Amino acid sequence: MQIDEKLGENGSWVILGFLISFPILIWLLAHFVIFYGANQERSQRLLQEQECCQRRHQQWEEFCYFHRCNAVYISGRFRGVPPEQMEQLYYD
Repeated sequence: MQIDEKLGENGSWVILGFLISFPILIWLLAHFVIFYGANQERSQRLLQEQECCQRRHQQWEEFCYFHRCNAVYISGRFRGVPPEQMEQLYYD
């Protein structure tokens, strides 16, 4: 007895093919949707981090250190801080 005789010749191969491929198709679709969303979030987070880094770099270039008073200033501001507390200038 051949396989064709067991399944019949009335389109059983099509149904069998659909039953095998349908779960695979669903899995691929779910996989794409999940990872596409994760990549979008990661891209936005990376963009925000780059913008923050650029702002910090810009601020860093505005710092001025005066060795006589041992203070760090930002151009255009009159308040200085000791070098150990320079991080305060980033958040003012």
